[in-house]
Amino acid sequence: MSARPDRTPLPRSFFDRPVRTVAPDLLGRTLVRRTPDGPLELRITEVEAYEGEADPGSHAYRGRTARNASMFGPPGHAYVYFIYGMWFSLNVVCGPPGHAGGVLLRAGEITVGADLARKRRVSARTDRELAKGPARLATALAVDRSLDGTDLCTGTDSPLSL
Repeated sequence: MSARPDRTPLPRSFFDRPVRTVAPDLLGRTLVRRTPDGPLELRITEVEAYEGEADPGSHAYRGRTARNASMFGPPGHAYVYFIYGMWFSLNVVCGPPGHAGGVLLRAGEITVGADLARKRRVSARTDRELAKGPARLATALAVDRSLDGTDLCTGTDSPLSL
């Protein structure tokens, strides 16, 4: 699953599939993050699928709330949440609208903008550690709750695309 060389975002139909089908197909794909300081690109290396109301590990297991509303669709959007009172995590919403499904982006390799990521992740000893883990990934890419619900399929007008 190589990155799309022209950085054209994946079509919404890619995400409008069962979360366990989408998750492995995201490996090796490139997430593009556009910031005021410049762009960053991340090759996805580790993911984790959550099947909404059917999955006790999912934030949607007990139903829709203000916190997890983005997880209920439409597909191809970001679900960003704050965890442990200090970290953000980034998920990709999958499946049909109204059905909560998400793929947590657990780790990746910064391929563009490593200098920007290093400024945010000063404790990383190597570039390999910049986005190793969901909170580190979000920190390196400057992902926070303001990006919750961002459409990942719109391209260069979006702060995040996949």
